[in-house]
Amino acid sequence: MDGLDRLDALLADAAAAEAARDRARTRSLREAAEQEATFEGTLVDLAEAGADVSVRTVVGRVHRGRVTAVGRDFFVVQDGRRAPALVAFAGTASVRTAPGGTGREGAVTGRRRGAVAASFATVLAGLAAERPSVRIGVVGGEATIAGELRSVGTDVVAVRGDAGDRPTLVVPVVAVVDVVLLDDAG
Repeated sequence: MDGLDRLDALLADAAAAEAARDRARTRSLREAAEQEATFEGTLVDLAEAGADVSVRTVVGRVHRGRVTAVGRDFFVVQDGRRAPALVAFAGTASVRTAPGGTGREGAVTGRRRGAVAASFATVLAGLAAERPSVRIGVVGGEATIAGELRSVGTDVVAVRGDAGDRPTLVVPVVAVVDVVLLDDAG
């Protein structure tokens, strides 16, 4: 092997070694990001990717669409045809990305905070001033409450029911799984 052949072989070996180091570094960074992932951060990533998702709640309700906002302890799912759903983190059983996406939405690497600094209860309290028609999923008892969102306190939600006598139902905020805003339905 002459000097030029040895140099070519040496350069090829160096390029292969560098490529292997780059792959190992990329794998290491990806693994570190996955180990530090949070649910909130992953939802932020899904929102930014514009990923279509299917969200199953702990009471078995399913919301399909895209994550359009992420707060401290809740997120919003909307598909454009249906009313938006506000889903509590604690009320979420799973979030599944739709098949055939970009691939970016499958990575569980998010660590960032959502853009909405408010809590689920604070956002619901703001909505209550408008008295919207809602469908609320709750843990235990009645799986769904439909009616007019009347008020939200520190840890309680009041809904005037749709039933004939229109009773007011009071639910602890921690029992609220999701809230679908029916007034915005198309």
